[in-house]
Amino acid sequence: DSATPAPPALDPSTVTPTTALSLTAMTMTGDDYQTLWSAQPDLINITIPFSVLPSTSDVESLLAECQIMTMASGELPAELKFFLYCRESEGSGSVYLLQLAIQKSP
Repeated sequence: DSATPAPPALDPSTVTPTTALSLTAMTMTGDDYQTLWSAQPDLINITIPFSVLPSTSDVESLLAECQIMTMASGELPAELKFFLYCRESEGSGSVYLLQLAIQKSP
């Protein structure tokens, strides 16, 4: 069989967070984002509680200050959802794709 096997699932308990990640500005088209997004499995899911629900513009502004760019965002009935991307400025220059969902009050 010539099919490429799927990469092994990542166990989040084995991931060691870095102490700092240096990011650089970048732009990406929606088509490029979708192509990269479709090619990768979900790796890590993290839940962080918020005591106050921020606005989508506040979230986007704060992340942009850190060189984390927004491809798309919106407010859904139960959550705020963001599709984000960034590029590491050192090392391999890896591109990271992120989905952020901020739950509204239960």
